[in-house]
Amino acid sequence: DNHDRSFHLRHSRNLQESTYVAPRNEVEQKIADVWKELLGFAKIGINDNFLDLGGNSLIATQMISQLRKYYQVELSLSVVFEAPTIAELALAIEDTILGELEELNEEEI
Repeated sequence: DNHDRSFHLRHSRNLQESTYVAPRNEVEQKIADVWKELLGFAKIGINDNFLDLGGNSLIATQMISQLRKYYQVELSLSVVFEAPTIAELALAIEDTILGELEELNEEEI
């Protein structure tokens, strides 16, 4: 559909079709959805960089609060800048969730 195409072209800085890698799991998919909404892209791959897509600390703060709602994780702003791709951020979230689970398990022992 032509409208989508022009929208995508207008937002295609640094986004090469060939480098697009689709989300591989639920966490990556959820982050991609949040980024699409906040950054205004039709399509975001897991190796696209938040900062290259126009992300800044204000948008990062909104993203963190949305992801907190879904995953009950407390991410710091620095995590977004240290893990600026969806793939890296998904790992950070998964690590945080696993870390919290381990703490819960240790408390039960």
